[in-house]
Amino acid sequence: MKHQVVDDIETWLLFRRRAGDLYIVGSRYGDNYLVVPKNKLSAVQEVVSLFDGEHDIEDLLKDDPKAKYTGKQIGDLFLRLREAGLVKTAKVSKKAASEVLQHSIMLFQVPVERAFSYVTTAAEIFRPWVMLFSLLVCAVLLRHFSMDRLGSVLVKAAPVVEVRDILFFWLGFIAIAILHECAHGLAAKRCGLNPSKLNVALYLAFIPYIYLQIPGIYTLPPKRRLLVWSAGIYVNVLLVAILWLVLQWCPTGTVSAAIMAKLIWANLSIIIFNLSPLMATDGYFLLSTLLKTPNIRTNAYLEFKKWAQRKHNHFTWPLAVYFTASSFVIAVMLLRTIESGYGAVAGVVNSGFSLRSLVDLWPFILVLVPLVLQRIWKVYGKVEPCAAQQ
Repeated sequence: MKHQVVDDIETWLLFRRRAGDLYIVGSRYGDNYLVVPKNKLSAVQEVVSLFDGEHDIEDLLKDDPKAKYTGKQIGDLFLRLREAGLVKTAKVSKKAASEVLQHSIMLFQVPVERAFSYVTTAAEIFRPWVMLFSLLVCAVLLRHFSMDRLGSVLVKAAPVVEVRDILFFWLGFIAIAILHECAHGLAAKRCGLNPSKLNVALYLAFIPYIYLQIPGIYTLPPKRRLLVWSAGIYVNVLLVAILWLVLQWCPTGTVSAAIMAKLIWANLSIIIFNLSPLMATDGYFLLSTLLKTPNIRTNAYLEFKKWAQRKHNHFTWPLAVYFTASSFVIAVMLLRTIESGYGAVAGVVNSGFSLRSLVDLWPFILVLVPLVLQRIWKVYGKVEPCAAQQ
């Protein structure tokens, strides 16, 4: 059979390193790549050129004493290209997705490419001097910031908080999460990229997360990648400063003060969570870029799997430490989710169904409804459920 790689396959520098530069070979449009060290780059490019739709794969895999590369070398690279989704005449392997997407359930996707085409001017907030100036303003506004003050506001307002106020908070939290992702999109737009989709998914079927799909982000120079991945946290810092300023004008003990305080807590939680490199968050991608080491999380998972199956592996102690710490965080999140769900259900059983119980259960309902709809659509064949794509 004659196979052909995707039409837009190109090569970009990923990292400059003393141990040897790393490049990526792949498709900017499809956002699929292979990581290739500099000493193997020319060989990979030569072999890739053989998959032009004119050479039969069976002939290429035959060992020819006059050939520059063995059949095994060509076959191994072909498998890597296919697994990365870079062979358009072959079925895309499930391995083309990252470890996170392989173990995620896509709830829904929202196309955003057209929306971001209208916000070119807004992307100017990610000019270096604008960011520096705004952070200095934030530092001034937050000079009297106090966690004790936040806690005091929440305690004093607790007696007057109603169910609708809790709903307002959750709506605000969702808005903050979307603004966080929009910040990534604006920074990417500033760097010449076009975000394609806003995705909402469940990692390991119980950890909800939102992420913006930005094709071509790995083709950017490292400094610009750092800008895109830090943009969401930057906007959360701005929101903390703005909400803290508003809080100073809210009378103590009022619902408005409580909502402002909770939204500040929400922003701080998002900042802390995203700075942690133990999940596939902004902090993970920032750390990976700063260490000039790609695919830390995926490699840790794959090498652990090989180690558990007693196969040849490179499950070194840094990967083992990362895998153990990441697994611990996931276990804690699972226990907290079970505890929260049990408490919400127990409240309904003991006190009956009410508006308050609906508020307690709504995060679980928000997750279950898309899953049920996907199942119905799949059974009746009307709409295929979303597939996780890299």
